[in-house]
Amino acid sequence: MRMPASHPLNVTVVVPPTLRGAMEGRKQVQLGVPPSADVGDVLETLLRLYPKLHHHVANDRKVVASTLTLFLGEQGALDLASRRTGLREGTRLYLSAGLPRPRPQVPRG
Repeated sequence: MRMPASHPLNVTVVVPPTLRGAMEGRKQVQLGVPPSADVGDVLETLLRLYPKLHHHVANDRKVVASTLTLFLGEQGALDLASRRTGLREGTRLYLSAGLPRPRPQVPRG
């Protein structure tokens, strides 16, 4: 017997003006994600769909002017605290480009 395919969760990512250039001018993006998806999956999907967002991702070799942060609303945060994925049908996530964390200073001498 074949199991019915699960329907994707529809989530909305709200895009701030500072990141719209990297996301084709969009103010928000609607995504259909698997029911098992979490916030990390949403971020990976955004990076795959909008490669210019990589300019806001730091790594060991690259310091960036701003870093990406994806915020959940209150219900999503409560879900995460209860060990759920934080995503439900209709969840709104808020993308932000914040300032990078300063690198720790290594004492010389």
